[in-house]
Amino acid sequence: LAGSLNNLSIHLDALGRHKEALAASEEAVEIHHALTAERANATGPDLAASLINLSIRLSVLGQHEDALEAGEKALEIYRTHAAKTADELRPGIAASVDNLSIFLSALGRHEEALTAGEEAVKIRRSLAAERPDAFRPDLARSLSNLAGRLRHQGRPERALAASGEAIGIYKNLVAEHPNAFHPELANAYWSQGRILHDLEMHKEAVAAFTAGIETLT
Repeated sequence: LAGSLNNLSIHLDALGRHKEALAASEEAVEIHHALTAERANATGPDLAASLINLSIRLSVLGQHEDALEAGEKALEIYRTHAAKTADELRPGIAASVDNLSIFLSALGRHEEALTAGEEAVKIRRSLAAERPDAFRPDLARSLSNLAGRLRHQGRPERALAASGEAIGIYKNLVAEHPNAFHPELANAYWSQGRILHDLEMHKEAVAAFTAGIETLT
């Protein structure tokens, strides 16, 4: 039931029904809390996954403090269980840290957001090296997020490098999967364009913005 509620919340969110999505996500967390009280070792990671979903729903509604709290709880659960099954839970830890980076940035805590973003990239780079087909999209997403964190911290050169790596991964994914990853590649180009603008590389910025538009046409 909890899993179905999480799926329902995702679909409701996609339809713009954000308050209903939040309610479904909160119910899923309540169910997993009850199950974890009975069988903590077996259901803890499921609770963490529900908390990640809840944190995203809260963030969409602008409730960034509550989103951060839910995300931190999820990460705490994953780290606790990772001591026993580290390899299995690394993807969950990476997702939690990546989301925390976004929430911290929204709250103006940019240095902490950058630290979290760097950890997410480190974990996902390791995962992508082991299973590239499964984890390259996640690595590209974390690199794009990291580029944004670096830009906000006034480190455009490093931001440009992270953005360029994300674009390279997305271009390969688009070549391999022609019907997927076009929006992600376009967003990565536009992010790069903003960074290039900060560096006063205006000709290159125009080229990046244009490439993003062409990706979607």
